[in-house]
Amino acid sequence: MLTFLFPAVDCEVSPWSSWSGCSERCGEGYSERRRYVLTENQNAGAKCPKLREFRGCKDYRGCEVEDAPGNSVAMILPYKYSQSRTGPQWEHPKARAPRFDNYCVHFKFKRFHPTCETPGIINWTTSLKKGSKACVECSRPAYGSSGICSGEGIQKQKTRWAAVDIQGCRGVWQRTSIVKDCKCGEENENRFIFV
Repeated sequence: MLTFLFPAVDCEVSPWSSWSGCSERCGEGYSERRRYVLTENQNAGAKCPKLREFRGCKDYRGCEVEDAPGNSVAMILPYKYSQSRTGPQWEHPKARAPRFDNYCVHFKFKRFHPTCETPGIINWTTSLKKGSKACVECSRPAYGSSGICSGEGIQKQKTRWAAVDIQGCRGVWQRTSIVKDCKCGEENENRFIFV
């Protein structure tokens, strides 16, 4: 009889808000989203779920040029995948991020993880050798809103790279030059794109 007089009322919450911007304007931070209590629980009704969620994020829009993320791991794919970055889907209003000129970063390979050379399997990393050179193109959408590709390296210093399409394949290389307004042409020994 009391349940009819005092029915249980479950907590009711709003939908999640959009994710906030990154807490850091130059580097790693976090973003959050929230929801709000619309109805408090009553009479042993279901309690409210969590009201805040957090996730990691990176933002480089507030960086000075010398703070740019050259030290991060360069995620690369063979150049043939650059063809998938053209077409009408890149002209959609939501894809209209700021446009920057493509640029090329030249590297010299220094080390490879053994997973890059799996016996009996031939892939694009099989031909890479210590000392071989690479041209890596930075183009939209890899440069995002900053105009700088993550992992572009630091001149004459060793930094890291990883093959996106070959699990565990990674290594160390050294940046030798950057060329503005450039595409990695066929004259280059090894051609890649930043992801």
